[in-house]
Amino acid sequence: MTSKLILDNLAGRTTAGSISVVAEGNGTTTNLQQGLCKSWINFDGSGTVSTNDSFNISTLTDNAVGENTTTYTNSFGSANYTGTGLPKRETSTAYPNMANIDGTVTASAMKIIYTKFDNGARTDSDLITQTFHGDLA
Repeated sequence: MTSKLILDNLAGRTTAGSISVVAEGNGTTTNLQQGLCKSWINFDGSGTVSTNDSFNISTLTDNAVGENTTTYTNSFGSANYTGTGLPKRETSTAYPNMANIDGTVTASAMKIIYTKFDNGARTDSDLITQTFHGDLA
């Protein structure tokens, strides 16, 4: 028998904004809200920067070659969140690109630069994915 649960809102019993879930292995619990990705983007960072798809991103700014800033629709509660960026590897070299946080992280935006692993030069990529995790304001 297959079960189906249909609802529009999910809230914790003790604290509405906190739901505990039994983790893998059934030995511990984890907080559902803490594990959710709060913002993400998939974009073309070469030429005229364009967003392919995103969640909780208000603007994507092309600052310079290999340097983009993502600004969130709903800010994080502080600058103490995580961001990960993955650029597509260039086909002209065996070395992958890498992402680095550039400058000060704020609750409302993060600037990430993309560099060639072999020589450190900034480079654009035609496919970049970024995810952001933390507590929203």
